Amino acid sequence: MPTYTQSEPRETYFVEPGKYQVEITKGIEKNSQAGNPMIKLTCRVKLADGTDGPEIAEHLTFTVKAAWKIDQVRQALGQAVVPGEDVSIEAEDFVGMSAWVILGEEPGSTNPDMRFNTIEKWIKANEPAKAGVKPSKPEAEDDIPF
Repeated sequence: MPTYTQSEPRETYFVEPGKYQVEITKGIEKNSQAGNPMIKLTCRVKLADGTDGPEIAEHLTFTVKAAWKIDQVRQALGQAVVPGEDVSIEAEDFVGMSAWVILGEEPGSTNPDMRFNTIEKWIKANEPAKAGVKPSKPEAEDDIPF
């Protein structure tokens, strides 16, 4: 008989599709089902009221066909993407970074009435955020003259 260590139950929840800010809270390196190198990012959605929303997984697979997605994530995080340049990336390099994304939805695999969020697109860092979550307030400038 299998055993496990009990944990705090996690609430799985859904937010309406749209533009949201996410923070990358975890990154792990692993292999895809096809055996290709992959980074799995755990992204925490930030809601308009400043509270945390659901966690969403994003998978970056290191193949020629999937390089566009890695580029899209890096640009959203404000990193320069230079076509033709080889880049080494470690999963932990992403942790703590934030970006704007477009969230979509998909039905649950065992219960079609249950919906889950997916990241449809990462927004370039220099694109303005127009809908969904308001951008965080800029830090107040100091009145200190030096």
